[in-house]
Amino acid sequence: MFAKIILSILAFLLTIFPNSRTLLTQQQSWSFPGKSVVSQNIVDAINAGDTDALMDMMSLDTKQNMEDLRGHVEELMNAIDGEIIEGKLGGGGYSSSESGTGQAIRKESWEWEIKTATSSYELDIYWIIVHSHAPQEVGLCSLSLYDSENNLLVTTYHTKA
Repeated sequence: MFAKIILSILAFLLTIFPNSRTLLTQQQSWSFPGKSVVSQNIVDAINAGDTDALMDMMSLDTKQNMEDLRGHVEELMNAIDGEIIEGKLGGGGYSSSESGTGQAIRKESWEWEIKTATSSYELDIYWIIVHSHAPQEVGLCSLSLYDSENNLLVTTYHTKA
């Protein structure tokens, strides 16, 4: 409830001061629901076979620059054998924050360990939480799926040209 009030205030202030990088980064930061919530939303979309839900989480930059993103997302969903019955935060990942020259960037990457009735996987999730100079980069940037032997099965990672 408190977060919704803060987000509403920040949204209002952004309408008054649309070029305020500080307000924008605060709004972006407060909008990130957290690793567990994001991970569970991804798992729910995979279990439902809802490609559009996963695509909606992707950053605008990823949607515009990843060749055949929909095909890669569908391939990732099809690579998982059965319904995901368990998921938990893994041990790897990183967090980085950059600031200076009026710019703020915050990135998170984490492992989500998932299990089906027959297999175990690691889903690496990369999310840009804050980007003051390129808000189109905020959101899910890539998913990489590994099997139980750490072999890469599929990734939605893209590099900028």
